[in-house]
Amino acid sequence: MQEEAQESKGRILWLDNDASWLTPYVEKLEMAGYEVTTVNRVSQAEEKLCEFTYDLLILDVMIPTKNTEEEKKYPASKTDSGYDTGLVFYRLMKSKLDASGTSVLVLTTRLDKKIADDFTEALLPAGCFSTRLELKDVGVFLAKVEQIMPL
Repeated sequence: MQEEAQESKGRILWLDNDASWLTPYVEKLEMAGYEVTTVNRVSQAEEKLCEFTYDLLILDVMIPTKNTEEEKKYPASKTDSGYDTGLVFYRLMKSKLDASGTSVLVLTTRLDKKIADDFTEALLPAGCFSTRLELKDVGVFLAKVEQIMPL
């Protein structure tokens, strides 16, 4: 008997510089039928978003820039809320994300209301911002992804 290939529930691009944190979450998403691509630099995420259409972008707030081109476009200016590379990336890519129908889930380790407020001001939809502490349980994380993903 031949095994049928499972149809993908959706494509996810995950931009996060902390690969050690991602593994159990990526495995859970893939087991649930999602296609997951991980990148650790903003320039890689830009390339992927130009090359493919994704249903969901999972975005870390604090992403160190790795080269002078990234540093020019995403200045890692330290503020009270930390590095704002993720916010700058979101603002620059928002129209492309909206046009392609890509939902966004923003994750951070920082429990800082200002970060959430900054993303809200940048028109991130309500419920699309979470701390890693809120989503530390892999099952809760998967439920959050399924809540945000477009149908």
